[in-house]
Order: sequence, then structure tokens, then C-alpha cells
Amino acid sequence: MHEALSGSCLRVLNTDFVPVHRHPASADETARLRLAVVSQVDGSGRPLQVQVCEEWMRVPLSAVAMPGGRLPAAGDQVRYRTAAGQVTPVPAKAIVAKNGRRTLLVNNERLPDGRDKHPDGIRPGSLVPDASVRPVARDCWVLLITDTKARAADLTPYFAAGRFTRDSARHAVSESAWKSYLKTVEGADDLRPAQLAPPKDLEDRSPADGQGKEPPFNPAAPHLVPVTSPQDQATEIARRLPARTYLYAGQPVWVALNDSTAEVTEIRLSMLWRYPGDGTVAERSGDASPCRNPEELCWSCRIFGSADLTARDDNDVSRQSAYRGHVRFEDLVAEQDFTPATWHLAPLSSPSPSAGQFYLDSRQSPRQLADKYTRPAATWGSVADQPERPIRGRKLYWRTEHPTEGDHPRGRFREGHQAANMGKRVELIPAGTVFTGRIRFDNLDAADYGSLLAALDPRLLASADTAVGAEAWAGTVTSIGGAKPFGFGAVNVEVDAESMQTAGMRYLGQDGTVTPPEGALSEFASEVPDTVRRSWPRLRHALTFGYVSDDLVWYPAAKGEKGSKEFDESFEFFAETTGAKLDNRDKPLVQLPDAAGSPEEQVIHWPPRNARRRDGGTRNG
Repeated sequence: MHEALSGSCLRVLNTDFVPVHRHPASADETARLRLAVVSQVDGSGRPLQVQVCEEWMRVPLSAVAMPGGRLPAAGDQVRYRTAAGQVTPVPAKAIVAKNGRRTLLVNNERLPDGRDKHPDGIRPGSLVPDASVRPVARDCWVLLITDTKARAADLTPYFAAGRFTRDSARHAVSESAWKSYLKTVEGADDLRPAQLAPPKDLEDRSPADGQGKEPPFNPAAPHLVPVTSPQDQATEIARRLPARTYLYAGQPVWVALNDSTAEVTEIRLSMLWRYPGDGTVAERSGDASPCRNPEELCWSCRIFGSADLTARDDNDVSRQSAYRGHVRFEDLVAEQDFTPATWHLAPLSSPSPSAGQFYLDSRQSPRQLADKYTRPAATWGSVADQPERPIRGRKLYWRTEHPTEGDHPRGRFREGHQAANMGKRVELIPAGTVFTGRIRFDNLDAADYGSLLAALDPRLLASADTAVGAEAWAGTVTSIGGAKPFGFGAVNVEVDAESMQTAGMRYLGQDGTVTPPEGALSEFASEVPDTVRRSWPRLRHALTFGYVSDDLVWYPAAKGEKGSKEFDESFEFFAETTGAKLDNRDKPLVQLPDAAGSPEEQVIHWPPRNARRRDGGTRNG
């Protein structure tokens, strides 16, 4: 609060953060990739070397036969066996160019006239297992099986298979390639707590140790997860290796090679996977980056302290450049007993500022729509970054008055809509409960004192913010505790000045006077830079109870009725507003409204009504 009021630095900030985005479906994104198998790893699962295949093709699962009903799995090594039982190379005529890629045909369909659809194809089940998830020991094909959730339900799923020999070329994995992989795997769906934690009893408030955490690397037992049919998500058709911060010897991956050194420069788990954007938070936050020099601190760091969190190498000289704050907070204690209310909280996860629609300021961007098959304008480092877009500012949530009321409060867990292992039961402090405590400070001047008062109770600015009427700040609140995105934790703070002294009064017994709160607030308001004061309307609106109706405070959603599962699955908004061109329509970049606007202007109207398609039709919202 103090940072926002005074225009201070973003003290708690991951300055090295760069978001990870999904590759667009473009031939340019895959042209340089080679299918490979990890041939050597260290004790932590860091790949040291890979073998690159001689050739690769797309394979339908009907071509693969597994003993005992076992499902085909990523890393399976298979060989072609003729009807007579001989192991031979796959017939060349069975591999054809289809949709621009070599595809293995399987003779398992007939035309209406009774003829075979693929007479040159291999028999179903002609690819038989030889080994699974281990370095290549002899000539074979290695299967790379990936998730099918994003695939069209009306098409047969194909998976990659690469042909390897014992002598297939080996390439070292560069350190930069591995660091980049670790960056891109962060936030992968397989590593989300909801995927890692098994379902638990909804009444269980204390999940067992290890739930929601990545399993440790076990080179002897590669972990496989189900792959379901695109036509029926309840039917398992194969097994895959999930995204992890380690790889197994024998694991198939896609790689890119350096033309000069032949080292691996990139590792992907699928052809179209994830890539890091451009421009770190530090580069995009400019002067708002956390203070580093104790001699040049912003207003907030000067009052509350500045911790030196700079990482150093092991051989660096030990030093500390922190600054001790002038304010100390005691515990707040309830004035009377109260009974907490139990609440089943909807899932909350750590925010990741990757969505350019919300986190980047694109108002000055010359281009807000990317070319077809290129990286969408919403992504960090896209065509909209000319010049580089700054981060939008501090993230605040609209203050809602009744977060537990209504038919469908957004902070309540909805069984069947949300992952059971992500919801948890919490205790809510009843509205109206009063807590008291002391705040002590020393060596603050009048403006500093005023800034502290304003941060504690922004309503006090009614007397100092002469640009607006006194009533403009009257409905503002502050927030404490968790679940702020759901509207919890709004409080009013009432400050009484209990004792104040100048240094002369305290230590020398001198007579004197101190600046009263009203004067201190005026001193603060007069010293705040004009550029910061011009942002106060945004802050004031965000802090005001009911500035935006409770019913409207939700992620943008366009399907179903509020409370329905369709309505809760609202992430379609982010996929449809990326600033990308498709074959027959555009996905216009939709930015977060300016909080300085009226309540009506805060509503995101999406999808846009009568959105024009490039084929002449319309897409009605």
C-alpha cells in the first residue's frame, strides 16, 4: 500500500522472471528439430548426451503390438516383424509423405468397394516390442508418445517414432540447453500441484508429506502416466513420460543442434512445446525495480527497510547492503473471543505474470496483432514489443463487500468443477471483529509519518488529497490475510496517535510540539511526485468497497451460466485474446481496462459482438 501511494519500488519482486509460452503451430518452429534419445544422464537426471535418429516417421498405435495387453509407452523400442516372423526393416513403400511428414501406413481399413485402403501398408501390430526406456543397444524404432488433449477428436492420433542404430550420432548437451529446458518446464501442467497430488478426502486439512511435489528422480523406475483417446477421454490408449525437471536414459526428446559445435542447444518434450519469452521483469520494470543501493532508497525502503537479496557466487567476498527500517509492528490481538467460520476455499495457486493481456502495458504498441503462425502479440517478446512493453504496475484485486454471499460466491469450492486436491478448508474471521495493537517508529519526519498514516488508513487522505472531494476516499479499505483474489481480508484501520516526541523532547527534556496527523498527511501529499499522484484515482478505485459490483468480479467467461462448470472453465478468454491471426479469423488483443475509468468501463466485454471473420462471416458474442 505504501509503495503504491508513494511511487516506491516494487520491493517484493522476482526480477529474473521471464514467462514461458507455448509454441505456435508453425513449420518455422519445428524445421530444425531432430528426434533423439537421451543416452547418458548424471545422478540427478541431467542429460549429458543424446543420440539423434537416422530418420523419423509418424506412427498410428494400431501398428504396435504389446504383450499381455500392455499399452504402448514413450521410450518403447520396437522392431518390424513380417508375417513369417522375420525381423526386417520397415518396407519403404509403407512409409509415405502425408501432410508434409513421413507417415507409416497400416493396412487395417477397407474402402466401400471392399478393396484395402492401404494395400502397401504394414499389417496391424507388425511393430513388436524389443525394450523400453533404456539407451539404444541395437537397431530399432523408438516411440515418442505425448498427450492427446489438444488434438482434434475426429482424427486418428499419430505419434513419432525414430529409427536408431547403436552407431547413431551422439551429441553433448550444452549447459545453456539444460538451463533453458529447466526454465521452460517450470509451470508445465504435469508439474502443477493439482496433477502431482493424488485426490484426498475433502475433509482432510493436512495433506500427507510429498503431495503436490515432484517425485524424486529414480533412474531405475521411469514414471509413466496415461494417455487418453481424443475421442473418449475416459479411454486409455498409451502411456507417456510426464514433464519433469529431470530426464531418463532412454527417454525420447526433440532437440536442436548447433551447426558449428554439434552440441544440443534446445530440448523439447514435444515438437510444439514451450519457450521462454524475452525481457525479464527487471528490464520491464525500469526504475520500479527493487532498491539495491542503501544510499539511494525509495520512500518505502527508507521507512520499512531494504533487504539485500542479491545472489552471489561461492567465491565472492561476504557483504551485506541492507538497510534497517524505522517502523516496528506488534501483534494485533482480538478484543474479544470469536468463533471462526469454516469455509471450503476454491483453488488458489501462485500467480505467474505471463498473460500479456493483463500484465503488460500495450497501449503504445504499434502492432497488436501478430502475423499468422507467429508468436502472438500478447506474449513477451512478440511484435508488440517495439519498443519493449513495460509491466503494467502493481497487482491489486477489486474489494468486494460480500465474498461469502450470493448463489455462487467465486471463492467457494465447487465440487466437480475444480480439482479436489487443490481446494482446502480455511477459517474465516467474522466481519466486525476488532483487533488492536501498537506500531512504533523512530526518526521519521512529518512527511514520512504522514505516509505511514495514509498506508494504514487511506481514508485519512480525504483531508490531504485536494484534487478530489473528501468523499472520494471515504469508502476505501485495506486488505490482510489470504484469499485476496476472492475478496477476503478487507479491513478498516483506525489510528490513534498515542505518543510522539522529537529527539530534543525525548532525550533533552526540551519543550516542543510535533506535527499533528492532519499536518503530516498534508506534508506527505505535497511531497508525492505529480506523476504518482496522477495514479491515485486507480488506487482509490481499487480500494473502494463496491466500486465494481461483486457479481462482476470474476475471470472473464463467455460460456454457460454463473455457477456452471462451463462458466468456471474461463481460461478460454486468455487463449482467444492473444493477438494472433488464424486462417479464418483474428484473436484481437484484449487489455485489462484502466482502473482510473468509471465502474462501467471496468467491464470486459468478451467475446466481442459480431466479431468479423476474414471469410466474410461473423462470430457473435
